[in-house]
Amino acid sequence: MGGSYNGLVSCFDTRTGESPKDQSIIEKSHRDPVYKIAWLQGKHPFECCSTSTDGQVLWWDVRKLGEPSEGLMLEDKTGGGLMGGVSMEYSTAGGKFLIGTEQGKIVSCSRKGKTPADKIGAMFEGHCGPIYGLHRNPFFPKFFLSVADWRVGLWNEELRSPIMTSKFFKTYVLDGMWSPTRPGVFVTAKMDGTLDVYDIFYQQNDPTLSLQVDSDGLRAVRMQDGGRLLATGSVDGSVYMLELCEGLSVMQPNEKNSVMQMLERESKREKNLEARAKELRAKEKRAAELSAGEPTEKTPWEESVKGIEEKFWEMIGGKEAGDDTKE
Repeated sequence: MGGSYNGLVSCFDTRTGESPKDQSIIEKSHRDPVYKIAWLQGKHPFECCSTSTDGQVLWWDVRKLGEPSEGLMLEDKTGGGLMGGVSMEYSTAGGKFLIGTEQGKIVSCSRKGKTPADKIGAMFEGHCGPIYGLHRNPFFPKFFLSVADWRVGLWNEELRSPIMTSKFFKTYVLDGMWSPTRPGVFVTAKMDGTLDVYDIFYQQNDPTLSLQVDSDGLRAVRMQDGGRLLATGSVDGSVYMLELCEGLSVMQPNEKNSVMQMLERESKREKNLEARAKELRAKEKRAAELSAGEPTEKTPWEESVKGIEEKFWEMIGGKEAGDDTKE
């Protein structure tokens, strides 16, 4: 499957040549470039999903690409209007999926919702630019990786803010992927042509390995199922094949438990911070309501002046002005 810049969705069969086997109709397809397509695992192997910056998520049956079988509009529940889809991470269970938008928000969606409002769930805000890449940890699916603007974020889908973030780089980060064989390793590609390999099992703040692959930017990165080989593509159309060492591709002793404990610890810390922030907001709200409900009685100006004068004469031990009592 392939998405086109004019909004079309095409199905290719390598056995029949380079031309598309079938193609969607432009009137019933996306109106903006199609940035992401995902195959769905279901009762049959013919269904896929696409998203575009026109704000649509469309489901297709490749046996009849004339029109989509289902659609969803990415409406911002906070009143921000329509959000454009740039990236997508589709879960294999329950029809749940994540959409990364060009507005910097990650939207959790469910295909099983009865209404369009039910299909759009939680929203994660942690980036200030388009979300170029999303990928769930294959060992711990509730944790996922986001790649956007100048940094990388690690998320727990139960929280609304990232549990871990990388430092801000001087150039855009354009793609990322977890290792399929090591739960603590992921790779990212940057606009300066650098490929970074993170191993959070040993080090969380900086990449374990940083390799200058191309003078132009690296736009995409994918890892082989064995975790040893990876491919990265540059913005000029070049593709590079690289091989990771055994230390970055073979699971270390007790790594799975240690990484899980670390992610849960960071999640607990973030939950405590969110609870504290919620408590402070509630306290401020109650204080504002109390101050607004209290009656404010203003003392007349004449009485205030008289009280000030009395205190003044008491302090100096003299007589008030106008007091004509004779001794």
